Amino acid sequence: MIGGDSIVPSGTRVSNIRPVTRMVEVRARTASGAPVSDREVTLRVVTDSLQSGGHSHRQQLGLLSLRPTGRFAIGTDTTVTTTVVTGADGRARATYIAPVVGGTEVLWATSTGSDSVHRRLVLAVPGIVAAADTSVHYFMEPTRNHSPGHNYAHVGVMEKVDSLLGRYKALHQGNPARFPFDGANGARFRVSAVGLPRGGLYDVNGQWTPVPDGHQWHREGLEVDVNDRGNGQGAESARGQDAMFALCRTDVAAAQYRPRKCIYHLGHYHITYPGVFR
Repeated sequence: MIGGDSIVPSGTRVSNIRPVTRMVEVRARTASGAPVSDREVTLRVVTDSLQSGGHSHRQQLGLLSLRPTGRFAIGTDTTVTTTVVTGADGRARATYIAPVVGGTEVLWATSTGSDSVHRRLVLAVPGIVAAADTSVHYFMEPTRNHSPGHNYAHVGVMEKVDSLLGRYKALHQGNPARFPFDGANGARFRVSAVGLPRGGLYDVNGQWTPVPDGHQWHREGLEVDVNDRGNGQGAESARGQDAMFALCRTDVAAAQYRPRKCIYHLGHYHITYPGVFR
């Protein structure tokens, strides 16, 4: 079986740069190497495990069958299993479409009278690296336990977030009324969500479905959820929100680590940075 070893998950902006499809080719040969025509070959997509890609749904039985998998394009339809027939050159092809979930999958090819072969595919967003669990200005603690490997971000994102939060704390020390800060766990901000080891769907609900807002930027390791309260869901004062927005948008000293977007939603800040995908 021939096909690339790495592909970008569907549903990310990276798909505008890198394809989310892959042409899979199988070859049938005799022992002497001659091509075998008219050989039926069954192609099948299999997910490695629930934990593939950083998710963990072990506490919920039956969810493995719900995990989105890659599919083969058949006309205008798609399927996880398909049968192709080799031509005169002993080759047959099918188009594989990546799922929205990052991780690994295995493509199997089976044919009567022949050994089965397989190829493992890595579904990954480029540029995502492990981030430090803790710093002077933040500590990481996931909101949900469906994705224990949540502390992955696009290159440079957490360093910029750390600098931004440090700047806010410095302003708080100089003017606590203007820049309120409740603090938690040693007076640091709490980071409750970033991204997964290989990007893709950030399944915070544990149902293999996106939340209403899609957590789109988390799929690419470009968004960080931040709160200055211990449980990450405390209601920030309007004054605190105004101060954070001012810091993100207009503070001259923060220009070098200014985010692309900063909003307040569901009890915490969503701080988003632009990414460069290669």
